[in-house]
Amino acid sequence: MRRVVALLDRVSKQYGSGENATWALRSVCLEIEQGEFVALVGPSGCGKSSLLHLLAGIDRPSQGRVVVLGQSLGELEERKLTELRLGRIGIVFQFFNLLPTLTAEENVELPGLLRGMAPKEARQRARALLEEVGLSHRGRHRPEQMSGGEMQRVAVARALLLEPALVLADEPTGNLDSEASQTVIELFRDLGRRHGATLVLATHSQEVAAASSRIVRMRDGQILGEEPVGRKP
Repeated sequence: MRRVVALLDRVSKQYGSGENATWALRSVCLEIEQGEFVALVGPSGCGKSSLLHLLAGIDRPSQGRVVVLGQSLGELEERKLTELRLGRIGIVFQFFNLLPTLTAEENVELPGLLRGMAPKEARQRARALLEEVGLSHRGRHRPEQMSGGEMQRVAVARALLLEPALVLADEPTGNLDSEASQTVIELFRDLGRRHGATLVLATHSQEVAAASSRIVRMRDGQILGEEPVGRKP
């Protein structure tokens, strides 16, 4: 049965006002179905990150409606948005956003502890995910002791700890070499399949986009077109 996980209905986003106003998105319409791996493709400044921020409830639209996992985000107060992000949406950042004083295990288990999970269960889940991403031997290492590719895999594991229905990734390979990039993308596809998450990834890389199941091309805050790639997570 077809299920829409995320919907943007004529969404526009403006930053600033008056003569300093900048429209990051202009009347964007997009549906994302359960199980898809959608790649948002376009040059820097085209609106990819703004779109992800709206899906994550980090920003609110200036116009239009954003519905994620059955919730109209514009109608939710900040506390409810925070709960939705923490419990049902996984976010992977370009610059990893790992806490430098924590080990890999501690970084991965942190969302569970913030959610009220028992420390023992959070640690067990963290170790299992680190094993899935091939980093069980790095659990006690801090970010400064890991490569960029390893840190990004830790960030992916952290995003999956609470088994989110939707995973959002903003240029997750932007700071990685080609080999590490390929490893991370294959990891997304594999984990998306095994964990049943819907993936939405922003990228300027055609190679990365080719690993998705659908490409959405953007420019100047608008969607230029879409094309299926024919692959499933």
